[in-house]
Amino acid sequence: MAKTVVIYYSLGGCTKKVAEIISELTKGEMIEIEMEDPYTKVGAYTRGSFDLLKKRLPMLKNFFDLKDAETVYIGGPVWFYTVPPPLRSLVAVDSFIDSIYGKKLIPFCTDGGNKGKYFEDLEDLFPEADFKPGKEFKHIRKYKPEDLKAEIEAWIKNN
Repeated sequence: MAKTVVIYYSLGGCTKKVAEIISELTKGEMIEIEMEDPYTKVGAYTRGSFDLLKKRLPMLKNFFDLKDAETVYIGGPVWFYTVPPPLRSLVAVDSFIDSIYGKKLIPFCTDGGNKGKYFEDLEDLFPEADFKPGKEFKHIRKYKPEDLKAEIEAWIKNN
């Protein structure tokens, strides 16, 4: 496993685009959070919102062992001003919880204009983690590729 890992959940591709650039710039390994029963784009608004409301955690397909990683970037889209259910499901993955102790966790999110309490809620899910300041990426589809890469590169250098 690489010393830097980029864990992400992406529904529409925006978060994946940011994760790919982070991975490229840090030479980090990418790990996509995959659900057993993935949301569709429509299902994200229906089933996903009910999962948030009822605090249901969708089952994940993959497991995480980060024992060799030193830095973990973790991100996803903002759903209803908070962390989406697939990212929340990491609290139920013992191998993830056990392996984040002593790691530098750097959160990021993508949204259409309001991150709400995304970073605070993510830190509340994993109080044992050493979180560094997060980065919100708004309106990803409006960026020129070189501008997005430059913004991500500047952020990484400050962490």
